[in-house]
Amino acid sequence: MTFKKKDLLNIEAAIKYLLDGDKKSKKLVYTLVKNSKTLEPETTAIREAYETESEGYKTYLDKLREVYNEFGAKDEKGNVKVTPTGFELADQDDRDTVTAKITKLEEDSKDALEMRNKEMEDYQKLLETDVELDLHKIDFDALPDEVNPEVIYVLDEIITEPK
Repeated sequence: MTFKKKDLLNIEAAIKYLLDGDKKSKKLVYTLVKNSKTLEPETTAIREAYETESEGYKTYLDKLREVYNEFGAKDEKGNVKVTPTGFELADQDDRDTVTAKITKLEEDSKDALEMRNKEMEDYQKLLETDVELDLHKIDFDALPDEVNPEVIYVLDEIITEPK
C-alpha cells in the first residue's frame, strides 16, 4: 500500500491507542504489532528528520528562552505563560524592550534561522513523499466494540470492510 509519510505518525499513534488498555483478541494484537514493526523504521526516520536543529538554532532558542524567563509572566508553578504567538509579558511597559531584544536576537541569528527554515521546508517536502509499506489488514470484527472514531478514520485504508 502507498501512504504519504505525513500520515505514518498518525497511523502509528492509532495502532498504539488500540494496543493500550483492555484485553484484545490475539489476532488483533498480532496484526497491530506486525504493523507497528513495519512502521517503526519510517516513523523513526521522520522524527529524526524533524530533530535536526543546528547548534546555531539551539543557541537562538536558548537565548529566546532567557528573554521569556526575564520578562515573561509566570504561572503558579513559576513557568512562563506561553501563548500561541509567543509569551505573556509580566509588565506591559517592557514591550518595547522585549521587542528590541528579540529583534536583535533574530538579526544576530539570521543564518541559523534561515537554515532552520530550509530544514523545515525540506521536512515538509519529506512528509509529502509517498512510501510503499506492506501493512497487514486489520479485521474489522477484531476491533473493540468501543473505539475512538478518529482511530477508525486514520486506519480506514487498512481495516477490512465489516461483514
